[in-house]
Amino acid sequence: MVLGRLSEGLRKLLDSWRIMRIMTLAYNVLSKRFPALSWEFDFAVRLYQAFVRSKYKEVFTPLASDEGKKTFDHLFELSISTNMSYDEFLRVLMAVDEGSGVLVTAYWLTCIFGYQEKSEFVWAHFPIFYSIAREICESKNASYVTKRYIKEKWVEDPFTGLRFTHRYHKDAGRLLTRTIEILCEHGGTLNLYIDNMLKRCDMINEENWIRLMAAALNMLTYDEKACVDEDLYEYAEREHFILPKETELALNFKKVKVGGCKRLWVAIRDYIIYPYLNRLVSASCRSVSQYLNEIYRDLLGGERYFEQLELPGDVWNEDFHKKMHRAFSSQEYSKDANKGCKSCRAAIVHLVSKELS
Repeated sequence: MVLGRLSEGLRKLLDSWRIMRIMTLAYNVLSKRFPALSWEFDFAVRLYQAFVRSKYKEVFTPLASDEGKKTFDHLFELSISTNMSYDEFLRVLMAVDEGSGVLVTAYWLTCIFGYQEKSEFVWAHFPIFYSIAREICESKNASYVTKRYIKEKWVEDPFTGLRFTHRYHKDAGRLLTRTIEILCEHGGTLNLYIDNMLKRCDMINEENWIRLMAAALNMLTYDEKACVDEDLYEYAEREHFILPKETELALNFKKVKVGGCKRLWVAIRDYIIYPYLNRLVSASCRSVSQYLNEIYRDLLGGERYFEQLELPGDVWNEDFHKKMHRAFSSQEYSKDANKGCKSCRAAIVHLVSKELS
């Protein structure tokens, strides 16, 4: 009945929105069927190549010693091929993750350095962040890790010899240092940190678990004034991770703010929807494993959770809202109307509500 009252233009908008969702979900299906097409396959190969090359060619790295080789034996024993089945490749990633969340942590550390850099350039240095993640998990000594890997003008991996100079190294390095310090205090991996934060929150449920995960990650890295000991739900509300109800979104659209940067929402999306990362997070993050397992078993059945996600990309979202506002509103677009609003869900709710009013 309600949909019957929508204009043709708004119907097309909603159809486009559904297509975008299908494209996102399609990655899950394709990467299960053809692991070699997955993003995870790419950085697993990069990791393997970097360490094997260093083992046999770079004699002046710690890998030249028996102790260094033993530390990364699990990588040298990997066998990766483009015709691997889903189960075979998942076992490879489980070995790389070491059953503790090392790979998941490395993924997050790499995302931190995605700021103002091409993703291909950043992910080419994934082995550096894997070494850092493993060192955090192994030593839980923040001072030792930061001194070993974070230099004045770059981050450097003593094992592979890789060096990454970010054009905003000072800012990225500061965020990385904060993240290392907090992770060392919470078990040494991202999985354990998230699990600890969510277990302490008695307000978690199926309608907000993704938003609370995002809030916890923001506290970990991007909000340098945040204290991880404060109440997570109160923080999520204050920092706009817990959004108003749909009716409030429609009435107060211009005032909507959404917490978190685009790199945070990219990582959250990948941890939830990408099948291999989903399994690695679920393995040791018990507080949300039931939801992740549901999405993994039945992607369409678990899709109701995805409305909690935000589309990554503040510039993209502003452009999206600008075009949609012009197309479906008689009012001229004003940049001030979108100030502080990054939520495409809010845009949809606003436009539909306006159409039906």
